[in-house]
Amino acid sequence: MSELDKALREDKEWYAAFQAIPKGPKPCDAGCGKPATDWFGNTSCATCGSAKCVGVMQRDYDANRRELDEEGY
Repeated sequence: MSELDKALREDKEWYAAFQAIPKGPKPCDAGCGKPATDWFGNTSCATCGSAKCVGVMQRDYDANRRELDEEGY
């Protein structure tokens, strides 16, 4: 969990409001086709909650983060 995630979770009111935002009706952003039920971290992406789909999202997030770091962002 990132430092930002930790800090945002400490703000219980904000975290509760964020989690209350509807995740659907839309499919899992990892592409499995199941309904999205859980936010992926503090992003606008949601997954079905399966470990496989969360892993797909984490790999994509990590690759994107590395790319941005290499570009100096």
